[in-house]
This record gives sequence, C-alpha cells and structure tokens, in this order.
Amino acid sequence: MADHGSKTLADELITSMREQLPKVLGSDGKGLWSVSVLGSYVRGDFFDGNSDLDFHLVSQPNHSDTEGPCFSDGVLAVKGLVERILDGRVLYSHNPYQFDWVTSSWESLPKSQADIHIPDGSPTITSLNIFLFDYMENLLVLWGNDPRKIMPAPLNFEILARGWFDSALVARQRYRDEGNEWRIPFRIFKSIQVAQIVFGQYTLDKQRLLEFYEKHVPDFPLKQFGCRVIRSKMQSKYPEYPAQFDSYDVYGHFEDQLSEVVERKLATSLGMS
Repeated sequence: MADHGSKTLADELITSMREQLPKVLGSDGKGLWSVSVLGSYVRGDFFDGNSDLDFHLVSQPNHSDTEGPCFSDGVLAVKGLVERILDGRVLYSHNPYQFDWVTSSWESLPKSQADIHIPDGSPTITSLNIFLFDYMENLLVLWGNDPRKIMPAPLNFEILARGWFDSALVARQRYRDEGNEWRIPFRIFKSIQVAQIVFGQYTLDKQRLLEFYEKHVPDFPLKQFGCRVIRSKMQSKYPEYPAQFDSYDVYGHFEDQLSEVVERKLATSLGMS
C-alpha cells in the first residue's frame, strides 16, 4: 500500500490556512465569524491515508441564512484557498471528497444546555450535541472567534445516548426516504462510538475504539459485526481500499440489537424502566 503522506499534507494545509485566511477573508470576514478544524486531526488519532479533515465554518451574527450571499462568499473563499494550497494534490482518506465541511449559523450554536439538541432522528450536527464533549476538547480555531467561548458544558452523555438510540429507526428510515441509504453505515459507526462511551471510556479516539468496544460492550448476537464495521472504516483508504458495505438490513438488525444492550444499561443508570 502506498504511503500517501496525508498527515504531512494536512499539516501543510492547516499551517497555510492559518497564515492566509486573514488576507483571504479580509476585515469583514465575508460573512464568516469562525473557521475551525476539529476531529481526529486535533485529537491526535489522524491515520495517514484514512482520516479526512473536518472543518466547521460559522456565519456572523445576523447572517442566520446560511444560504445567503455573504455567508456563501466566505465559504467559497475558504474552499478556494484550500484548492490553491493543495494545487492539484489529493488528501487521500476514506472520504473521496477529502474534507467534511460543516456550516452553521451563529444563532444555531447552543448558548445554554437548553439549546443542545437531544438526538431525535432528525438531521443534526453530532459535534454540537452528542459529541459536544469532544468538540469542546478538540477544536483548533484557524481564523476568527472560538465558538466554545459562548457554548455551554455538554449535557449528561447518557441522556444524549438515550435519544440517539431511541430514534435509531427514525434516523435510518429518514435516510431511506431521502435516498441516502449510503449514510446508514456511517451512522452505525457512530452508534458503536456512542455505545463504547456508555460502557467504556469517554473518548472518540479511533485508535482504541475496537479495543474498547470488544472489552466494554457486553456480548450480543451481532457483536462481531460491529468489529467488522470498525475494521472496515479504519482500514479503508480511498481509492485503493474503499469502505466495504453490507446490506442495509444487516446494519439495521445490528443497530437494533446494540440499542437493546445500551437501553438496558441506561435504564439502570438513569433510573428509568
């Protein structure tokens, strides 16, 4: 397998963005309030050839329409800068698009715990609710403001986890209705992360996910399928070894079983029947 050197390229990209964004966005920010990188790059579990880069772009206050021209100008300016820095080079990862671009309005950022969205199967930005603890710990601001300064402490994780699994069927059906069944395996990977946290360690460190999942999550009939999901995600390297997917029904059966295991744990810890 080729050594793509994606971590070296990611380092170069992030350094150059920090240096050039002030000039690119100018004094008015082109509608942007903050540009950050989060996830594995900051957390320290960035796998060469497998990990992508996750960016979070936040619009300025009173630019709540994230499709509006000012915000779009800023987003296009940032993406254009990334293209110029790469200059035709590819950040190889499991993601054929190289990057995950998350855009939010300033108004949509949670300012109190009451604003934190408990998962209910509707579209959501997981880094701002169920994985907010990781966002607060592992965010690198490249330009502008630090969103964490106006955001609350995360909610009790078990409350968020209960919402995540209670709405599992709703989320999977929504993907089917939208024609986005290909998203289901990625949701399942997150479900494994959530279950591991409920039973094991309060971390999203992918380097130890398989270890913690096998060690802490109780046995159930399809548990080994979860190990396959983890290995497939962690070993996929686009374009040489794209992620391998099973039938969507299998993912559904697995998540249903995992949900039952987690729900029993949460019913005890949260004092619910």
